[in-house]
Amino acid sequence: MKIFLTGANGYIGRVMYRHACDRGHAVVAASRHPLGNDVPWVPYDLTSPAPPQIPLDTDVVIHLAADMRGELSGDIELSAAKALLAATRSVGAKFLFISSQTAREDAPTAYGRTKWRIEQEVLAAGGWAVRLGLVYGGAEEGTFGMIAGLVEKLPLLPAFLPPPLVQALHVEDLAQGILNLAENRSMPSGVLSVAEDSPVSYTFFLKAVARYRKRTFKLFVPTPVFLVRAVGRLFPANSVLGKSFTRLTSLFDLPTMDTRRDLEALGLRLRPISIGMMRGKAGVRRQLLEEGAILLRYVLGAAPSSSLLRRYALAMEQLHAGVPLSLPAALQLFPRALALLEKRLLTPGARDDALAFRLHAAVMLAEASPQGAGLFRGKGGVRAAFCDVLGAVMLECAARFLQILVWPFLRAWDRHKGKPRDAGL
Repeated sequence: MKIFLTGANGYIGRVMYRHACDRGHAVVAASRHPLGNDVPWVPYDLTSPAPPQIPLDTDVVIHLAADMRGELSGDIELSAAKALLAATRSVGAKFLFISSQTAREDAPTAYGRTKWRIEQEVLAAGGWAVRLGLVYGGAEEGTFGMIAGLVEKLPLLPAFLPPPLVQALHVEDLAQGILNLAENRSMPSGVLSVAEDSPVSYTFFLKAVARYRKRTFKLFVPTPVFLVRAVGRLFPANSVLGKSFTRLTSLFDLPTMDTRRDLEALGLRLRPISIGMMRGKAGVRRQLLEEGAILLRYVLGAAPSSSLLRRYALAMEQLHAGVPLSLPAALQLFPRALALLEKRLLTPGARDDALAFRLHAAVMLAEASPQGAGLFRGKGGVRAAFCDVLGAVMLECAARFLQILVWPFLRAWDRHKGKPRDAGL
């Protein structure tokens, strides 16, 4: 498949380009600057009156280019989208427009209103519009880069009241979802929403950036939303501070998207925020080790050895694809607090199946380790433990031998009663 990708040198565009190439697609990058000497490139600028030269054998056009700084008028972006749509129709390609969760006719920002206007043109032409949640992860660029930079630099962070809700989306998952849509030939034209189905508070998102991305602790100051709105009105809308307060207003007015059906249609399973915030596999392994330290310390009543921690992390990587649980940070200081959950976790049908499984796994690993052997074999010492094991083995052998002796009589009894019995036990 041949893809024409606008905005290819942006935060999302570079990830999209890499994933498309990894899937074996031919990609033509359309942007103001080339990605590299060996990358097929077509110059593209939203302000250019002429449409880009789309190759005749293009299958899909993915329109990612956007004015993120608010320097262009909405009419210019709309005109650029119309010209790109016309060029796409001339080559008979599929058109995907990457929109935003803020898109609606009465959006508080020009950015959201412009996205909605472009969506209407795309739908009228039989294309697809993909509304994104708060994109994060990967390189610290775009909106995510701004948030990560503020979390790192500011000594105090706001906890808005009432808390605005956001629906996050990792940039790698986003690229996979858009490519799934590009490859799907049966998906009807329409608007798709791609983000976590369950919103989280903006404060939760900032805490995740601080904890998992920056590895730091931040204090949060309760900040009433009405006060932020009042201060924002003091600055001109076109000033730097005025634009910043306008973005906050957009955050406060974000509509909640119902994404479950669209995620299923795209075959997309999103990674948890705690995993997506980390930098590579080293961060995931570190969190698995922290999780193992909590569970094993609870089981053993003492700090586990480094070798036991590594075995726990390796087991979770093999059994649960290396996805850590988001355990509360307080459990690192007070692992005994798990006792408050243990009875509920061990109840059949408990909701926290993943945590119950890992608690059982921690027990089994501890039992099989030299450190845990002394705890689980009791006070009788090695000789008593050996006798217990030997007795259990002899009892099992006796039970198996008894089954062999009794089996013919059971079959004869079943024939007498007219009930067939399976050949296996």
